[in-house]
Amino acid sequence: AILAYLFVIRRREVEVNPVIVEGLNPTDREVLRALIEMGGEAYQADLQRRLNMPKATLWRAIRRLENSGYVQVIKEGRVNRIRLIKKPRLD
Repeated sequence: AILAYLFVIRRREVEVNPVIVEGLNPTDREVLRALIEMGGEAYQADLQRRLNMPKATLWRAIRRLENSGYVQVIKEGRVNRIRLIKKPRLD
């Protein structure tokens, strides 16, 4: 039983590492793909409608992408415009 447990634990680590190494989770990738398809710039509300994603989930992804240097958030009054500043490789 212990050997089976250790085997399962090691298998899980292999699956988790690619996300950590690349630094982008599936939600981040989805947001970047949508931004690229929308010409590299879009309002947050338009992204939300296109991705059919909750507002808070999208905002957390945008903040992660901004902190990673992929996007810039431009505040225009009460709305946010999201601009792609570093195009990633999305294999």
